[in-house]
Amino acid sequence: AKLALHADGTDASTTFTDSSSSVKTVTANGNAQIDTAQSKFGGASGLFDGTGDYLTTADHADWILGGTFTIDAWIRWNAAPSSYPWIVGQYVDSNNYWSLLYDTGTSGLAFQVISGGSTIVNINKSWAVSTATWYHIAVVDNGGTWKLFVDGTQLSNDTSGWEQDKESIRTRSNEGFQESSYNLTDNTNW
Repeated sequence: AKLALHADGTDASTTFTDSSSSVKTVTANGNAQIDTAQSKFGGASGLFDGTGDYLTTADHADWILGGTFTIDAWIRWNAAPSSYPWIVGQYVDSNNYWSLLYDTGTSGLAFQVISGGSTIVNINKSWAVSTATWYHIAVVDNGGTWKLFVDGTQLSNDTSGWEQDKESIRTRSNEGFQESSYNLTDNTNW
């Protein structure tokens, strides 16, 4: 794994430890914190209250999407998602980013790759969120076939075959979570 956040720890702590083999420093922003009131595993989870809470890491070559990989997380919304909440992503600018998010415009889960202002990958599938329910969400790229899963069930895919020029996504950006009221645990990337 390139990043593994179990979100274990003491209630209200802002320390999020990366348990991957290539340990990265994770910075809590806003009121992002450990919460022991909700957990799927390990007795705690990350709490994001929807008002500017997110985690960041420094830019790293690990954030270049390519080859075969999986990005997954367990997530529990405390309130209905609003304002296109990202679950995880990398943002350079509005023309260059990738994100796994809840698309409030289509009421669905989405994975998008935007490069040079062009949509390269766009998987978007209607999916109703129930609050106070843990979901395992994953996006998988297996050599250019991108798939989106919830609780092991494939929702949608994109067979764009896009496997080149991923470097353009990686300019001084952050990998993080933002802008929704939810708990998150056992997030792993790659």
